[in-house]
Amino acid sequence: MSSEPAAATPHSQPVARILLVDDEPDLLEVQKLSLEPFGHQIDTADDGEKAIELLKQHSYDLVISDIKMKKVHGVQVLKFIKDRKLSTEVILTTGFSQLIETKSAADLGCSAFLPKPISKEELLKTVETTLGSPIDESQAVTLGGSERDFARIGIEEFISGKNVDFSIYVRLSSGKFVKVAHRGDDLELDRVQKLRKKGLGELWLTKEDFKKYMKFSLQLSESGAIDAEKLGASGKVKIFNHIAAVASEQLRIFGVAPDNIEFAQSMVKSCIEGVSHDKAAHVILQRLENQEATPYAHCVSVAALLALMTQVMGWTSVKNCTTLVLGGFFHDVGLLQFSKEVQAIKDLEKVSLDLRIQFEKHPYAGARALEPIRTIPKEVATIVAQHHENVHGTGFPKKLLRSDIFPMARIVSFVDEFTERLLEDKPGKRKSPMEVIDQIEKTKSGHFDESAILALRLGLTAPSLSEAKRVYRQTLGL
Repeated sequence: MSSEPAAATPHSQPVARILLVDDEPDLLEVQKLSLEPFGHQIDTADDGEKAIELLKQHSYDLVISDIKMKKVHGVQVLKFIKDRKLSTEVILTTGFSQLIETKSAADLGCSAFLPKPISKEELLKTVETTLGSPIDESQAVTLGGSERDFARIGIEEFISGKNVDFSIYVRLSSGKFVKVAHRGDDLELDRVQKLRKKGLGELWLTKEDFKKYMKFSLQLSESGAIDAEKLGASGKVKIFNHIAAVASEQLRIFGVAPDNIEFAQSMVKSCIEGVSHDKAAHVILQRLENQEATPYAHCVSVAALLALMTQVMGWTSVKNCTTLVLGGFFHDVGLLQFSKEVQAIKDLEKVSLDLRIQFEKHPYAGARALEPIRTIPKEVATIVAQHHENVHGTGFPKKLLRSDIFPMARIVSFVDEFTERLLEDKPGKRKSPMEVIDQIEKTKSGHFDESAILALRLGLTAPSLSEAKRVYRQTLGL
């Protein structure tokens, strides 16, 4: 049964005296017409100054006010109510451009927020909830109250454009999340830059919308909808770096320590930038970016996890780090040469023999595509060719034995399997990273390199990479 309150019906709740405050007369009228059928007594004010005068004269159960108004704004109305210790509940209507004010209002004790544009259903539901059960903190959408339900985007990395197909949230000091932009809102670059100057460091999306954001970013990059000069002189290279950084947000969702995430993001961005200067590599990067969001999240997540593992295993030379990270990033590049049907295969046992034969060709196809590119180490092509081999000798395309598999390919093989399983589950049913590793060890015992399994466990859970390396060496007797 849903825990959300049902939408109100006329006269289903006690009559309340409500003050509506907005400098747009049409919006006031719409809200008034929406609320009056429910028996509420409605007063209106077209600016905050008039609202304060009415609050001095009358006692209100609820004030619904816009944050942004020309004279006295909504936060000042809220502050007046709190300073006078009035029992009036306050709902503020907010938008993407009022993120800073939204945070201030939450700290003052605003009862709830309504993101613009306001739907009748949201208005009625929020009013009913606020009047029926006053909330101490902001009535924020929390999806169970866990930060793991959301994905963070640094404001400096945010790509703006029109008709954004996801909702945007701001995280309050209480740990709760407030929706500040609806699906379909226009988020112009100038608005994002103003928020950055005001000191706002990050935005938040739900996990599912994070995938849509990645796809949206890729579409903007390909269509040229982003002004390269406004984003900086690095042009498309910066877009590549941005996408790598956003996709690496998966590490935070996986529960990796913040300092370790920062290291992995930096390494992935550096490796991608290093190869993107080659024209052929640039074309491949663009084609990878134009995939659906989940496959792209997969390849960058694999690369980011491998960046952590290089430090845990002590493979810290520039060449080793670069080779392993790029091997993870490009491991499925061969799939680009096959149909969408082949690319979508998850279980080879459930497809036709013809599709299976095609899928098993993609490792070599990827290796051939990378071999001529001068900025990509030759060993990367070897990793790509062997990333579906396993130490059990039952992989493809050659069923190589452990001793015949390139060591880095053995590492990528396991991380590929881990990431595929972790990302395939739907939010709410998604297993924890440790549960996924346990599941792999149970169902595919002996298929993967034991040192890779240990390194990933430590990279995901250790507070620092130096501590992970110490435990790794101690466990293996190195």
